[in-house]
Amino acid sequence: MLEFILLTLVVLVPAWRICTRVGITPWWSLAVVVPVLGYLALALRLAFGPWPNQEGEA
Repeated sequence: MLEFILLTLVVLVPAWRICTRVGITPWWSLAVVVPVLGYLALALRLAFGPWPNQEGEA
């Protein structure tokens, strides 16, 4: 259980920063708490969703 908590924190902090920088709500980073589906959901959101900080740029 301790390993899961440490791994989650190691992934959660950078995911939170990435979400903040691209302009989406950082609460999406909490999806990494769900082992496989959470990572997939966050990756799909970042890959195919709009990035509010990038609108208007080519």
